[in-house]
Amino acid sequence: MKPLTYIAQAYRVGSSGEGICRVLSCGHYCAEKGFQDRIAKKNFLEIFWCVKGYGCLERDGREFRLLPGEVCCYFPGERHNVHTDAPSWNYYWMGLDGPYLQELIRAFRLKNEPWTAGKCPEELFEKIMRALSDLGIHGQHQASCFAYELLSRIANGPFQTANDQIEQLKRKMEKEFSRPDFSILKEARRIGVHRSTLYRLFVSRTGMSPQNYLIACRLREALVRLHAGEPLKTIAFECGFSDQNYFTRVFRKKYGIPPAKFRRSC
Repeated sequence: MKPLTYIAQAYRVGSSGEGICRVLSCGHYCAEKGFQDRIAKKNFLEIFWCVKGYGCLERDGREFRLLPGEVCCYFPGERHNVHTDAPSWNYYWMGLDGPYLQELIRAFRLKNEPWTAGKCPEELFEKIMRALSDLGIHGQHQASCFAYELLSRIANGPFQTANDQIEQLKRKMEKEFSRPDFSILKEARRIGVHRSTLYRLFVSRTGMSPQNYLIACRLREALVRLHAGEPLKTIAFECGFSDQNYFTRVFRKKYGIPPAKFRRSC
């Protein structure tokens, strides 16, 4: 077996205490290529969160590759088989036990196949390990609180990833709205989201469609330029509208009057 660097690890030493979320152990490892952990059936929940490289987790004859930003679990009673053929694999893990594990697994929608949860919250794992180092009941309670927060991040990771993609698209539209050829479809492909999914997420996050958000960015700039007295043709061109007539139609639909009349009233 190839050597494993035990960067940090902590185990519960005192009584198990009470509560829904009870931390048994937590650690931060860096494994080298060829590493094979001890294969064993374990009667607790084990969670792996990949930081760098990748690891291989086997279950029921199937092998799953755990990549950076992904999480995977072994459920109580499953055969634990962890190894890597990557040059190195940097990851955090946590073990949980207690009488309510099945309820916890259902509540946080945990899976025993890898899924994207986002960047590993290393500082939270470190807090759990420090809390476990406190041998009193207070340390165990703290570890449970931090573990609950960690589970919440795992459960909400896919939603956070989607939110990050929406924010990325918003920033790009706010920066590049002056391009008449700006394509929502191309941007959806670039960030790896289907157009219909992007539309649904965008409306949920902003209250408007991506196309309407892009138009709002253009109109916001057009209002500033109208107040400054710039020619309508220049405003239309520099705010991303294909021509002055289209700019006028969009402006009238939004504000009820054409841009020329709006400028006279400023």
